[in-house]
Amino acid sequence: MAPLPRLAIWLWQLSRRCPLRREVITYAVAISAAYTIGIIEWAGY
Repeated sequence: MAPLPRLAIWLWQLSRRCPLRREVITYAVAISAAYTIGIIEWAGY
């Protein structure tokens, strides 16, 4: 399965139940790290 549909399904499943506070913090840190790495790669460092 392609990454984008997989992400969409995963987000839909996550929104169907109330996530734990620890899960929200973990996901926020992981997404922030991914964006940071992406920006660093895009900037050419």
